[in-house]
Parts: sequence; structure tokens; C-alpha cells
Amino acid sequence: MPAGTLAGLVSDDRYSARVTEIVERIVCAADQAELQRLLRAGVAALGAERAAFVSFERDKSELSSCRFMLECSPQWCRRYLEGGGPRMDPWVAYAARESEPIAATALNVVDPMQQAVVALAVEAGFVSALLVPAHSGPHHPRVSLLCLGHSAGGYFEAQGLARVRVCARALALELHEWWLARLRRETLARSHISAEELWLLERYCLGHTSERIGSELNVSRSAVNSRFQRLLAKLGVASRRSAARVAVDCGLIAR
Repeated sequence: MPAGTLAGLVSDDRYSARVTEIVERIVCAADQAELQRLLRAGVAALGAERAAFVSFERDKSELSSCRFMLECSPQWCRRYLEGGGPRMDPWVAYAARESEPIAATALNVVDPMQQAVVALAVEAGFVSALLVPAHSGPHHPRVSLLCLGHSAGGYFEAQGLARVRVCARALALELHEWWLARLRRETLARSHISAEELWLLERYCLGHTSERIGSELNVSRSAVNSRFQRLLAKLGVASRRSAARVAVDCGLIAR
């Protein structure tokens, strides 16, 4: 196989091992700068020229819910956001509903605004792109997408590249989980939620009433309600349902 092709890289016996060595270091990344270096190394090890990683919430279109990491032109990102960003991105839409890594050319994009987003990506060097979604489960609202790019047409469309998809998925998932942990820490630091308050939310998600929780804690129903009120104030929400959603979104509790 030609050495300059992706198939040639994948045929190297050390291909998977090189990617795995990088992926295993992500969980220990101390900050975003170190994570960015690992992303850069992972992209190169996979055989891509550039990449964009975005973590977002399925049902929210505002940019405040998104986290970006780029190994590509920052000018592209500015124009991407001006053109509607994740809201108009068919690749992000794919990641929100599917988990299988695919070549971007497999999507049938017919909406003119979405076509413009794809054209902008092609202009930025994503002539061939591999879309790699990362999920934490069907009920978790936060989803991530790792998009690997190459300037050579058909680069990620070659047949028999299962090893690339497997390795890329491992990288995407570890990046996704790192951001979940980061968001979890930010939420805890901002709201000062205690382990006891998380326990209350877990019981609420199990369908336990204030009376039942009070019985478990050997306190009154009104005391339980007061604890919930303090928790709602910390999170800045109006209901227990909203508090539980915030906790689930950030991975503080499981649904």
C-alpha cells in the first residue's frame, strides 16, 4: 500500500498502539492546554491533517452550552459561528442522533444553509472528513463530535479502514468524558453542592417523595423540603425537576 495513504498508515503494526498511548493519557490531562496537545498528537497519529471537536447539548442551540477544541484554522471557526454554528451544521445534527463514525460524504445534505456550512468546512481543508460522535448513553443530553479532516478528496472514504474508525472513536470518547468531568467540577465549584444534596436529587429521580426521604433520614417532611429549597437556590432553578436535569446534564448523577 502507498505509504502516503491512510490505508498505508493503518497497515503499520504500531498504528493502533500509537493512538492508544495518546488516548490513555487524556484522563490525566491537568487542563485544557494539555488536552489540546493530546488532541493534536492524536489527530496526527490517526493520519488526519486537521480536526474540530465540539461538545454540545442535544436540545440546546445556544453557544453557551458548547465547548470547542480546534486543530484547524481559527478563521474558519469565526465564519462558522457567524453562519449559524452548530444550529445549522448537518454534521453536528448527525452526531446528535447517531453514534456510528462515518465519512461526511455519506450524508445527503439538501438544505442550502447546511450546504453552506459544509462548503465552508471544505474550504478550511476538510475536503474529506470523518465524523466521529461520542455519547455517554441514550438519555444523556450532552453529545460530542470529533471531526477529522484531510485536504485529499476520498481520503476517509477508502474501504477497509475499520481500524481508523475504532481508534478515532476511542479518542473522541475520551475527549468527551474529559469535558464531562470538567463541566461536573465547574458545576460543583460554582454551586457548592454537597454529597448529601446529590443524594436528595438521586432519591427524587427514583420517585421518592419528601415523606419517604424524611423517613429515610429520620427528619420531617418540611425539613426535607427546606433542604430542597436551598439546593434549588444554589443551582438557580425553580423546580426539583430542573435541578435533577442540571445534575444529569453535568454527569453529577445518573438518570
